[in-house]
Amino acid sequence: MAQRVGAEFGWRALVGWIHSYGMLHSTPLDLYRIVPDGYGFLFTTLGKKDQSAEETDAALGRLLETAQLLAANGAEFFCINSSPMVTHGGPGADLRLIASIREATGRPGTTTTTAAMRAMRAMGITKIAMCSPYQARNAKLIAFLEANGFEVVGSYGMTEELTHIHRLPGEVAYRVGREAFRAAPGAQALYMAGGRLRAIDVIEELETDLKVPVIASTPAIVWEVLHYFGTTTPIDGFGRLLSEFPALAEGDRQH
Repeated sequence: MAQRVGAEFGWRALVGWIHSYGMLHSTPLDLYRIVPDGYGFLFTTLGKKDQSAEETDAALGRLLETAQLLAANGAEFFCINSSPMVTHGGPGADLRLIASIREATGRPGTTTTTAAMRAMRAMGITKIAMCSPYQARNAKLIAFLEANGFEVVGSYGMTEELTHIHRLPGEVAYRVGREAFRAAPGAQALYMAGGRLRAIDVIEELETDLKVPVIASTPAIVWEVLHYFGTTTPIDGFGRLLSEFPALAEGDRQH
């Protein structure tokens, strides 16, 4: 959304965004397309070069010092990006990462995977179709979701090179999502994991055609951030989660 000119950066809220991979792609653009005026993001990366366990462990080893740097620069809330990194430690790893950042900085946060699960709980969703950019990581993500009470009735993972996924257009994300849903009888929603998928460009079309909510990483994390800061006015154009703006479940609310 349009940001007012001349105002203090992040005058409404300043959010620290911790990106696992060593470069940013479309994430800043996507976030600023959605958030209301006054929300600012401080972006940094953990320097991952690939999705290997070794690179992931090394990135996680840099997490707390990175969070402390963002906090020193004014971050009031943290977002940890990347489902492969968030789920690396198995079920419950997301909450442990959030707790470690709160202990190190005194500030709350979430992860892209956590926000998506909270969004699905808020919408009463338990049975899902899932697609992601990382076929090799799907089994771990499915196990993570099922340990959190979701039934994954069908899934699809892409095999594109990591260095190419962010250049694929939204139309590819549409077809990936549609195929995942068609292979998931009884699914109540489509979960599109991974910010590298250009999901926000096609959420409205997918929801129209599939007749179910579509939960994607970036709108889900925006929904949770805005809830935390109290900006709960519905936002049109990016799917039912933001246009309906359901309340967080009682157990998912942060203070």
